[in-house]
Amino acid sequence: MTPRERVLTTLARQKPDKVPKEAGFSPALYEIFKQKTNSIEPNEYFNMETRYPFFKDTTRKIDFSKYYGQLPEGKEGKIVYEGEGKHTWQISGQPSK
Repeated sequence: MTPRERVLTTLARQKPDKVPKEAGFSPALYEIFKQKTNSIEPNEYFNMETRYPFFKDTTRKIDFSKYYGQLPEGKEGKIVYEGEGKHTWQISGQPSK
């Protein structure tokens, strides 16, 4: 089975050929791991077939200002997305707060 097939089989509550597994280390624990195993790659050391999805940033530039109602008057700027649904008004030439 491929790693993907293992995960999908497990999610379907069926039995895969081996258990899919993944582990994350805090920075301090990662340092201990490196010292004790002389390895820098936990996935290889523990024979884990970990895969991570990555997404490219969008190249589309969309103006969403019509959805924000009244913005500060007399101030040139733009709305900045800061993550987790938080948006701020950034005045031109000044960093967002």
